[in-house]
Amino acid sequence: MIIERTFDADAVRSVIGHPDIRPYTYDADGEIPVPMHESIYHLTAKEDFGYDPGMIETKMIGTVSFLQVNPITWNPHVGVLPQFRGSGTEVLKRACEWMFVNTQCRKIVAYPPTSNPKMVRVFEKCGFRREGYSPKSFLWRGEVFDRVLMGKEKP
Repeated sequence: MIIERTFDADAVRSVIGHPDIRPYTYDADGEIPVPMHESIYHLTAKEDFGYDPGMIETKMIGTVSFLQVNPITWNPHVGVLPQFRGSGTEVLKRACEWMFVNTQCRKIVAYPPTSNPKMVRVFEKCGFRREGYSPKSFLWRGEVFDRVLMGKEKP
């Protein structure tokens, strides 16, 4: 799996704007804003497919966008294309490793909603620990949900 930083908003939008993903990442009509700033790390996850060296194709699997909370802490937002479901844990693990190696990041914090237990489990499988709870702090499709605070420190 290839993890690299991108400054291509359209590449990020191609994942989070996918019809199967968009309802979970953006709760409005219209174009999805993908802010570009030096403190935001948009990482793409790609994989090479094929056996014949002349026929290998690199395909986008997903993206992880890290928003800076403070100089040493970032917050991840994960999107994996539907045809690569099941790869989310590996994508997030590799993206976290990339952040710890390539930035000043010493901690990654996530706030998955309790309404999405699969996402909570992905963070747990990536080594995130539950560090707190935020009741009634996530609005999605007109409903309010609780969120879990999860954290992972640089090894």
